[in-house]
Amino acid sequence: GPNGAGLCVALGLSHRVHFITASLAKAFAGRAGFFTIPQDLRYYLLTESFPNIFSSCLLPHEIAGLCATLDVVQGAQAQRDRLHAVTRRLRKTLVEQGYPIHQGTEQIISLEAGHEPDTMVLRDLLEEREVFGAVFCAPATSRNRSMVRLTLSAALTDSELDHVERVTAEVAPLTRPWNWPIARRVAGIK
Repeated sequence: GPNGAGLCVALGLSHRVHFITASLAKAFAGRAGFFTIPQDLRYYLLTESFPNIFSSCLLPHEIAGLCATLDVVQGAQAQRDRLHAVTRRLRKTLVEQGYPIHQGTEQIISLEAGHEPDTMVLRDLLEEREVFGAVFCAPATSRNRSMVRLTLSAALTDSELDHVERVTAEVAPLTRPWNWPIARRVAGIK
């Protein structure tokens, strides 16, 4: 959304969404999150859902850090624009190379190889070529839906993107992403 305000604001739906939750752990690199609810549900939620609400409060220095970070986030439109451009570019390239990443538009791109041994091969091939992602396997994913996640940043240079694109082009014939289980599911093949 504008100034990092989120999807509800971006779509003009804030007035129609009764429950909004957000984790600030990644965007703010800190321990925080929030949820919004209609005022008349506040006391009900506090008494009936107490185990679901963290009981530790933020300390003054954490609040000061969050406030300073909020100022940075709100003033970072150029970086958001760059991140969107980087994301569109790499997603387009990966699709053209045969990677089945049709399920998103975000800057975190999942290369879902499926079976864990296949994911380990993908990870090794990428890392041998200096491209590093995060591996997710069961129980963090469903069984046989393991993946390497690439997380993009506005700070990526065109040269670094060129390198990632060269590596994924080189790795594609070795891992055949068009045959991964997710590719068959997207195509409706069993």
